[in-house]
Amino acid sequence: MRPLLPVAVLALTAFLPGLASAEDAASPQAPEAPKDGAPAQPTSAEAGGAEAGVSGTKEPDAAGAAKAEAAKADRPKTVEATKGRFVVTLEVAGVLEPVGAAEVRYEPEAYGGELEVVEAFRGGPVEKDQVLVRFSTKKLDEQLEAVGRDVEIARRALSRQQEEAKKSKEASDAGLARATLERDRAAKALKRFVDAERAIRTKDAELRLKNTEDSIKDQEEELAQLEKMYGAGDAIEETERIVLARARRQLDRTRIGLEFQRSRHQWFVEVDLPDEQRSLELGAAKEALELERAVATAALALEQSRLELARAEAGFAKQEKALADLKRDREALVLKAPRAGLAIPGACVRGKWHGTEETLKELEAGGKLRAKTPVFTIVEPGAVTARTAVGEAKVLSVKPGAAVELRPAADEKAKLTGRVRTVAPVAADGGFPVTVEVDARDARFLPGFAVKLKVVLRELDAAIALPVKCVGGEGDERFVHVLGADGTSVKREVKLGDTSDGKVEVVEGLAGGESVLASPPK
Repeated sequence: MRPLLPVAVLALTAFLPGLASAEDAASPQAPEAPKDGAPAQPTSAEAGGAEAGVSGTKEPDAAGAAKAEAAKADRPKTVEATKGRFVVTLEVAGVLEPVGAAEVRYEPEAYGGELEVVEAFRGGPVEKDQVLVRFSTKKLDEQLEAVGRDVEIARRALSRQQEEAKKSKEASDAGLARATLERDRAAKALKRFVDAERAIRTKDAELRLKNTEDSIKDQEEELAQLEKMYGAGDAIEETERIVLARARRQLDRTRIGLEFQRSRHQWFVEVDLPDEQRSLELGAAKEALELERAVATAALALEQSRLELARAEAGFAKQEKALADLKRDREALVLKAPRAGLAIPGACVRGKWHGTEETLKELEAGGKLRAKTPVFTIVEPGAVTARTAVGEAKVLSVKPGAAVELRPAADEKAKLTGRVRTVAPVAADGGFPVTVEVDARDARFLPGFAVKLKVVLRELDAAIALPVKCVGGEGDERFVHVLGADGTSVKREVKLGDTSDGKVEVVEGLAGGESVLASPPK
């Protein structure tokens, strides 16, 4: 993608008063200082005085003057190795980033339709709450209507489900109560049978058997008395014979009934009563199991009903939230400036503007923008920080708080100052990211401007520093040529330190006050 800086930033500088200020008025230039080790050139006044001489003195010999000039021309240029302040700096390229910038974008909660521009601001100075973009509400209104219907249907369905859950709970409680009653009734019947009824019924059967036995005895005694009373043989009357025959038949029937009753009594005691008790025991166990099953299934059914109701309520709440989010999304279809400043289309990422040209095209009426994409970035002119990257060889020398000099490429005569704020511990973008806090604001400089940074790595109060061209080298050896008192130079090995601004620190090999050739002899 071709650079967007001219469109995003430079084209908007017209909105900033004083941003394109006039060049400073020209001022008289001071005479250029002599280079290190070179003799100072005389001024015109000094030259005139020399030419005029002093009244009454003898003019110099022409041959002697020529000889002196020749000797001066043959003398090599030197640099004096004096101890003084030496600042080690690192020069890197960087870019300005905004401080406290506010991105303006449409961030819907639920709406996922297109965003059609009705009218839009084109960029420049804005006030807080100023309208920047108005989007069409047609698509969202249609979606709102459909979601509103769905929410009303869901509300009624939820009400019905809540009522059904309530009735299911009541029915479950009634079923449990009935099952509990049946279990208790069966348990009581079994207990009554075991504790009392079996013994009572057994005794009753025994009494009936005893009554039959007693009846036989009575009948036998009555028959014996009849036989004594009527006698025996053919002399008895017919009536007496009938009475005796009837008594004998009754006795026989009673004796047969006793045998049957004894058999029935034995069956009743040994079979019927145990079977009835077993039946009562099984009935009690069955009712107990039925109660347990009812309790278990009722709990599961109620839990399932509760979960289904909770799911329905959660779904309804989600639908309600979607409706509320859509309503908020509709209100947000008018983008306003969250703060005052300079509104620039697009987004500034790590000091580079992105999407500016594309956004400007889409800000026309009928244009289509994407949700959650920055439409404008509002910045305050001059509220910037600098971003750069330092190579691994120097990153450990850059310390937070170190002084920094910044010169914007837009105006290299301007100079800003700042301090190193952060040094990233890991590399990115070809180096270790470093951020620089700018001391003072200059409204002429905006995010995205390129800057040259000079970072102070070390400051030495008493160091010998020579121009780099004074030092020669062969392999790993570094040396300078020291000028002796007799005018001859001597090669001397030196140990060097840091290099900065065209000078190098001499750590060992030179003493303060010595003169060194400005460049090694060929």
